[in-house]
Amino acid sequence: MGVWKWLLGLQNELDFEGFRLCIFSIGSHQISYRPNYLARTGNTHIAARFFAADAKFSGIRGEDELAYVLNGYDVDSEWPADSQTSFLKYFSPVAYGEGRRLSVHAPDIWQAFKSLLPPEFNSPMLEIDCGIPMQHVALVIEWLLRDLAGGATWDELVAAPSLLRLVARTGFSEHMRKVAMPES
Repeated sequence: MGVWKWLLGLQNELDFEGFRLCIFSIGSHQISYRPNYLARTGNTHIAARFFAADAKFSGIRGEDELAYVLNGYDVDSEWPADSQTSFLKYFSPVAYGEGRRLSVHAPDIWQAFKSLLPPEFNSPMLEIDCGIPMQHVALVIEWLLRDLAGGATWDELVAAPSLLRLVARTGFSEHMRKVAMPES
């Protein structure tokens, strides 16, 4: 409760100075219970201010969305700050210079995720049903970039066995199993 009251005070001070404060809270589905709790405990004003709207992030739902995210690592990112160097170019300048791009391998990475989808999902339509959590995608790419920086070859890393190992290492299958069959 303390953080919300602190934000309330901060918003009041900024309003007084002519600034508008916008807060984006990101959390699991349990965060949707917070406004009800706040209202029942006499803090309706906090719920009204900081829980005015919500949206569900469904995860990456297809090869096209995955390619868009991977393009961010390829060209639409910058590391270090103000360097005009993308993540891929920073971690693997040789591969980048040769014109290699992660986004080209979106179908291969997508297939690795689909291959490790637990059988209890029994759906060939991952794009429609749920989506791949961004956490798992980010971990795969982070490890891939680290391995490239460490001297691994591009072709070895984007090969199906390597991609399957990286996806498995994220705990994707177990996570999706829990999503499909939540514990009571």
